[in-house]
Amino acid sequence: SAGFSSLVKVARKELRELYGNLWLAPPAAREAAFARLLAQPTLAHHRALLALHRSTRERLDAFPTLYRRLFALTGQPASLLDLSCGFNPFSWPYLGSQPTYTGTELARADCAFLNRYFAGLRRPGHVEAMDLWRGTPTLPPADVALLFKLADALETQRRGATFALLASLRCR
Repeated sequence: SAGFSSLVKVARKELRELYGNLWLAPPAAREAAFARLLAQPTLAHHRALLALHRSTRERLDAFPTLYRRLFALTGQPASLLDLSCGFNPFSWPYLGSQPTYTGTELARADCAFLNRYFAGLRRPGHVEAMDLWRGTPTLPPADVALLFKLADALETQRRGATFALLASLRCR
């Protein structure tokens, strides 16, 4: 019906605005930065990629101490689960170890991009497409789980969603 078609158009427009708001550079710039990183995986090239996503850019200055302080509390993880990870896998040089890294992300294109990173640098990790907004999925066990900026977003969608997600985690 016309009403349904209109609703779909409005929903798609809002999703494009929300998702597009996370990116600080067009896809071509992300690909160019990624090619430089694969050619020379320096900290500077990792930082350049982290700066292209709004969430990781906000943490850019914190990364040098973030994981060191976190892992001082949890112990150095052998496995890491990063929910709604965004570009956080590019913070790998700051981890201080080589954990098995499992990320989740909503957009399949982002998962493919991040999986190219793990494969290209032969790092033990992958990112799975997962919709955390629809309910509590079955997640793999891990030593440590990261939920950067996820709780507030989940709670705006469904009250109590964060508690349900935390209760489902099989993490130290």
